[in-house]
Amino acid sequence: MEFNYFTPKEQEEIAKKKHKNSHKSHDAYDDQEDSEDQNSSDSNDVYASKGDLESQEIYENVVESKENDNYEGQIDEDNMEFINILDELEETDSDEDDNEESVFSKIDCRGISRKAVIVVIIIIAIIAAIVIMPMVIHQKYVWEREASSDAAVSNESLEESMRETESAAQASKDAEESIKASESKAEEAKQETLHHNQEISASWDMIEADMSSPMTGDLQGADIVDYGTGKMQVDSRITSALDSIISGAKDAGYNLKVTVGYRSYKDQKVLFDKKVSSLVASGLSQDDAQKKASETVSEPGTSDHQTGLGVHLISSGYEKASAEKYAKTDCYKWLVQNASKYGFILRYPEGKEDITGAAFEPWHFRYVGKENAEAMDKQGLCLEEYIKELKGN
Repeated sequence: MEFNYFTPKEQEEIAKKKHKNSHKSHDAYDDQEDSEDQNSSDSNDVYASKGDLESQEIYENVVESKENDNYEGQIDEDNMEFINILDELEETDSDEDDNEESVFSKIDCRGISRKAVIVVIIIIAIIAAIVIMPMVIHQKYVWEREASSDAAVSNESLEESMRETESAAQASKDAEESIKASESKAEEAKQETLHHNQEISASWDMIEADMSSPMTGDLQGADIVDYGTGKMQVDSRITSALDSIISGAKDAGYNLKVTVGYRSYKDQKVLFDKKVSSLVASGLSQDDAQKKASETVSEPGTSDHQTGLGVHLISSGYEKASAEKYAKTDCYKWLVQNASKYGFILRYPEGKEDITGAAFEPWHFRYVGKENAEAMDKQGLCLEEYIKELKGN
């Protein structure tokens, strides 16, 4: 038979106390089932639900007091003491739980267990991972594509730079080869020109007879023939050119004739010695007379007349005219302007005395061929200068 050691009034008071304390502690029990058992159990199970040894001892003392027939005198005092002790224990437990309060206790107060909170957090983490991971992967993909694009651009730039460098190197090589080819061609052309010029300078119409290239005797290999009515002699190879220039002058209104032509070495020596003798007779020494004579008469071997290619072309009426007077005539001017067309040049031009070694002679013309004459006329060269240029000196 079950006994209740508390009156109904006392039990009601204890229940109220417990109900009050249950609102003070949010985490008084671990689950809903324990809470329902405690609300429905009688006061004999109060100490068991609390699990407090001290409460159990007090409860047992109260029961023992009832069994010893002291119930009437002690029940109020002992029961109230027991109730007070229970209140203190519940308040102590409530304080400890408040100190340990966390996010879980705040959620538990709404009826959600710790396990449910953990599950929710895990679910949230999984959802976040599902949402964030694709974004991270996409961003990584974007970065990799950008890096790949930058690398591709860098590689293209490097390749373009290498191509430009190779192109520049090839262009430089081509330019160098072109320069070498041009230099080679120029050298070949120079050699060809030099060879050609040497052939020209060695040709019969470019023969020299001057102080730098004196003749030691009579001209060899030339066909000296009489020309004109004055019994002048010339190289047979220039007679046609003489006919042409005299005919051209006649058409221009000038009557030209050849007054001096070929002279042998012997004839030139006689002429020079005669001049020296006349100067000695005038009072000069032999050396001074020879020096003075060479200014107007060439020494033997150095006269252009010995080539058979040099002639004096004089207009009628000026056979005895001085060089200064003859240089002012229209006939002389025509000759200077047109002689090269017929293959002739002015052999001893004014202003070239130091080069030719002879004084200015406005009537002395020399056949060198049409090509050479026009080249010398264009460049303003005398025979010595032209031959020197041909030889490359």
